[in-house]
Amino acid sequence: MRYNELLSQLEQTLAFSASLNLNEGIKKSRFSNYQARIQRLCEIINKYSLEQLPQEVEQELKEENLDYVLSLTESLEFVSCVDYLKTCEPKIIRKKLASVLGGPLLPDDENTNSNEARNTLFELNLASKLRKAGLDALLGKDADIEATIDDKQVVIECKRPFREQNIGKQINKAGRQVRTRLKTLPAGSRGIVAISLSKTMNTGDKFFAYLEEASAKDTLSRKLQTAADSTMGSWKSLGKKIIGNLFHVVTASFDKKHGRYTLGEQFNAHPLAPHGSGDFQLFKHMCNALAKLEH
Repeated sequence: MRYNELLSQLEQTLAFSASLNLNEGIKKSRFSNYQARIQRLCEIINKYSLEQLPQEVEQELKEENLDYVLSLTESLEFVSCVDYLKTCEPKIIRKKLASVLGGPLLPDDENTNSNEARNTLFELNLASKLRKAGLDALLGKDADIEATIDDKQVVIECKRPFREQNIGKQINKAGRQVRTRLKTLPAGSRGIVAISLSKTMNTGDKFFAYLEEASAKDTLSRKLQTAADSTMGSWKSLGKKIIGNLFHVVTASFDKKHGRYTLGEQFNAHPLAPHGSGDFQLFKHMCNALAKLEH
C-alpha cells in the first residue's frame, strides 16, 4: 500500500471514529500523531527523489526512524479493521475504539496500566480477519469475540501478555473466562484462547529484518513455537471445552531485499482436542480459513 493510500484510509478510519463521538479521544490519540507523520512522508516523497534527499531530511528520517515506521505499521493494522468495524453494533464498537485510541505513542512506553489500547486492537484485528475469512465473528459483550463455526457457538478470549513470564498466567486467566462464558451458552459450545506475543517478542527499537518472506514467516513461527512450548504446562487446566490455542505476533519489519518497511504477522495454531474429533475439525476449519488470507 502506498503512503498516500494509507493516509487516506487512516483519515477515513478516524472520521468513522469521529462519527461515534470520539473526537476528543482522536485529538489525544497516537493515531493523530501517526497521521501527521504519514502526511510528512507523503510531502517528502512528492517533493524529492529518494536518491536526492536534502541532508536535513535524511537526518530527520534517520533520527525519527522508529516513530515513522511505527506510524506506518500500526496505522496499517488499524485501518485494516475499519470495514469490519462498520458492521458492528455502534455501542460496542464505540467502547472498543475509545480503548484503541488511548495508550502511549511507543509500545516500549507501555505499562500494565496503559497496554489496553494495543490489547484491544489485537481483538479487533482477529475478529476482522475471521470475518474476512468467511466466518461469522462478532465482538462479544461477555467474551472478546463470539463466532459461529460449523453451526457451533465459539467464544474466543484474547490476551496480550505484558511480560514473557506471564504468558502461562494469561492463558490460564483466559481459560477461566472462557469456561465462565460457556456455562451461559448452549451445550456443545466451545472456546479458544488467542494469545498475542507482540509485546513480549518486540523489544525496544529493534526491527525484524528478513530477506525472503517465506523464511521470515518460518522465523516468526519458530519464535511463537518456542514461546508456546514453554507454556504447555498451563494448558492442562484449560479443560475439554477449550479446543485450541492460537498464538500471534505482529511486528514492524524490514524487507532487506527490497529496502522497505513492512508489517510482519504470523499465527500459530495448537489444537487441544483429540486428533480427528469433531472439535479438532472445528478448530482446523477456523485455522485453515485464516491461513487462506495469507495467499
